[in-house]
Amino acid sequence: MSAAVEIDSLQFAYPDGFSLAVPTFRLDASEQVLLAGTSGCGKSTLLHLIAGLEEAAGGSIAIAGTTIGSLRGAARDAFRGRAIGMVFQTHHLLPGFSARENLLIAMMSSSIPDSERGPRGEALLGAVGLPAPDRDRAADRLSVGQQQRVAVARAVAARPALVLADEPTASLDPANADAAIVLLRDTCRAAGAALLCTSHDPAMRSRFDRVVELSSIVRTRTSGGSTA
Repeated sequence: MSAAVEIDSLQFAYPDGFSLAVPTFRLDASEQVLLAGTSGCGKSTLLHLIAGLEEAAGGSIAIAGTTIGSLRGAARDAFRGRAIGMVFQTHHLLPGFSARENLLIAMMSSSIPDSERGPRGEALLGAVGLPAPDRDRAADRLSVGQQQRVAVARAVAARPALVLADEPTASLDPANADAAIVLLRDTCRAAGAALLCTSHDPAMRSRFDRVVELSSIVRTRTSGGSTA
């Protein structure tokens, strides 16, 4: 079985001089890993590279056996929609669309038959604990906690091989953050998706069997040559 993520000799640089290099990294299928590191150390940049939202200058990133750098334009977008789910601090749900509709839109690039999409969305929203009366409300009218539940359900809706979570609990208090990460992990596990989560919160470490310090796999530099 192909790894969920396999990185080899990755190179990236912003125009302002910040650069990032990852010699090697592997996340196995269905594995859950926390990437830990301080703010500004390159965690978000790495996740954007893995998702194909940023373009690497060198090296390769393979997602479930597909090298994402070999895809361009609509082909890359379609692959991302099928193979990668994403959960971010601000959720990025589509405003004006209901919770149900956000999940249906997420499944548009998937191979899930049209007839199965509605029932799958309902099952996922039920699994993350969103009450039925709230599923037809516009996403931007839901509470922050409800939006997060929808975002977690949306991340696995298309049956992706990989879910990327970038500081998903940063805006939550400790009690809600703990509940949110349990929900995220349990949902990914039930869906069979690998999970790569970033955080600078030390409390998150106890929730993952494998914790990787970003500084142990990533080399970063600023234009002045100092380590970021």
